[in-house]
Amino acid sequence: MSSRRITALRRYLTGLLLLLIVQFLSGMVTNLWVSIPSDVGGASTSYGLRLVQAAAWAGHHAPLALRLHAIVGVILGILACIPIVYAIMSRSWRQCVLGLIGLLSVLGAAWAGLDFVLTGGNGSSMVMSTTFIIAFVTFALQWHGLHPSASAMDPTHT
Repeated sequence: MSSRRITALRRYLTGLLLLLIVQFLSGMVTNLWVSIPSDVGGASTSYGLRLVQAAAWAGHHAPLALRLHAIVGVILGILACIPIVYAIMSRSWRQCVLGLIGLLSVLGAAWAGLDFVLTGGNGSSMVMSTTFIIAFVTFALQWHGLHPSASAMDPTHT
């Protein structure tokens, strides 16, 4: 990967890390000061359908802090795909694995967040905070592992 692309990816990952911090802080505000009604998921017995209904409620009817948290979460889910593309282009297995772990962590946090909206369970809150830490560390490791002198054709580069 060219030095210019590595610099661009490092800037991108810096932005992603900052967005993760915004997500964490908006989640703390939501946790402390937002009340979630107990009937958000509706009466459906299908867990998947209730998750979809919780997502719709969070995006359209939730208080502002929770709505911001949900919107930033969707943006993070989309943006977390880009480091994997760059890692594949660089042919670095280490970068690919870190990018995949970061993406799966963001997706895991999203699932836990929706489950929290449905149940209010402490376990879901714990999963959200744990997956935040995993995503943050893996994207930081990706950032740290990028060196402007690394060659895209060097299979030994990690």
